[in-house]
Amino acid sequence: MSILNFASNKFFDDDDYALSAVAKARLAYDNVNPNLFPLNVDLIEAPTMYVVIADVPGVSKDRITVSVKDDKILIEGKRKKKVISNEDSYLIEERRNGPFKKMLQMPLDADTQKMTAKMEDGLLVLTVPRVSSIEGAKTINIA
Repeated sequence: MSILNFASNKFFDDDDYALSAVAKARLAYDNVNPNLFPLNVDLIEAPTMYVVIADVPGVSKDRITVSVKDDKILIEGKRKKKVISNEDSYLIEERRNGPFKKMLQMPLDADTQKMTAKMEDGLLVLTVPRVSSIEGAKTINIA
């Protein structure tokens, strides 16, 4: 973890710093594991939905699992190494291979149970509808 990431994470950990639900979701967290490579994602807020776009070039959809628990989305999978021949050796190897994992904390108005997923051009696109009111929320009358 870079110094800048560490400093920004510590800043946002401060309880006095008020973040909107979307801002908190943008601070999606990874499981810290050196064996996993980072999965780059964008979280887009639209009036009726949230869209999560994850870079997964070279990964087929049968190697990706998307699971949901409450307001958390877990994306995990594995990118296989392309082997040309057992006699060849790499001169440059920059592309990461192996397992990846990303967990996103979604805003409270995200209806993760109605989420849809599709693959297009090396991108995993998750569409999560927004609900107009949060289930189980209670309105408090002000005296």
